[in-house]
Amino acid sequence: MCLFLTGIRCSDPPTIADTSWEMDKYSAIQRVTYRCFPEFVYVSGTLERECETNGEWSRGNTIVCNSRLSIVITIMTTNDSKRLKLNLL
Repeated sequence: MCLFLTGIRCSDPPTIADTSWEMDKYSAIQRVTYRCFPEFVYVSGTLERECETNGEWSRGNTIVCNSRLSIVITIMTTNDSKRLKLNLL
């Protein structure tokens, strides 16, 4: 199915919290892939959406991106304090 040739186009894809999207430039149909922002980690949901014949973006399972957990531990010594940062996914 080639939606570009039939003149069917979708507007910009919907904004989904904590994500960005990129259009597939080489596909005959409008297709986007969502990605979680770098400070977030992908949990679940449909990352790819396509422009349908009705001019609407396909629906999928809601994309869930959780923030990465950072813990800062301060280690006190007699001379100075040092910080150690742990990133937990």
